Amino acid sequence: MSAIKRKWRQKLWIAEDRNTAWMNRWKKAARPSLEQRYKEDLANCPDIYFDLPSDTIEKYYNLKDTYYLNVGTHGFYLLGAKDPANLNEHAQPKIPRWNVSHKAILRIRIQSKGVTKAAAREKSTKNPTGGQGYQITCEMQFKSVRASSYNIGPVSKGSAVISTGALKLP
Repeated sequence: MSAIKRKWRQKLWIAEDRNTAWMNRWKKAARPSLEQRYKEDLANCPDIYFDLPSDTIEKYYNLKDTYYLNVGTHGFYLLGAKDPANLNEHAQPKIPRWNVSHKAILRIRIQSKGVTKAAAREKSTKNPTGGQGYQITCEMQFKSVRASSYNIGPVSKGSAVISTGALKLP
């Protein structure tokens, strides 16, 4: 939170309760439309990135009893030390651990969630206190992924079609 406060110094439209003080600010600012408020918040609040420990994603999914991950463009990985299906028992090479196969980051940003639709609703009702159309989000991302020897759902970059000819199972 301290990093957000340091980097996002301007008052955000999205982060305030839509009460009398918000309405007064809105009126004083010449009644900016939702699109204008969104663009202002985007301009004042650039994305913030933090490096995360490489086992963060593993720990998150292990809490959900999930121990395997397939990244279509890079392959199949073991999430943590557990291998409940014993897939590594006879696998050569072993299924790689996710925590040593990528770098993890946390991204904090202003994200559109239907700005166009919410803006149209605001325009028709002439009420700026309805749907917000965007939000502040935090998301875990990964980058610099080292490819696995296995891939249970291989896809080409930019495609969602599984290439069954490239299928490699442990």
